[in-house]
Amino acid sequence: MSKYNLTEKQMHIFNVMERAYKKTGVVPTQRQLALELGIAQATVAKHLAAIERRGWIRRANGLKNGLTILQ
Repeated sequence: MSKYNLTEKQMHIFNVMERAYKKTGVVPTQRQLALELGIAQATVAKHLAAIERRGWIRRANGLKNGLTILQ
């Protein structure tokens, strides 16, 4: 699978998540992503849903840090 199946914004969000994970060992929460990217949490949630549909992440409902990077 290639990152090219993500939009530019989705790829940017994924890259931010991946960098944070490599640096801290923890994937940022939706809130942390929204603050860092300067966008609404609802917008982050929509992008994460699209990234998940494309098979790059898995989200666990109800968990604060419920994001898992699959690639």
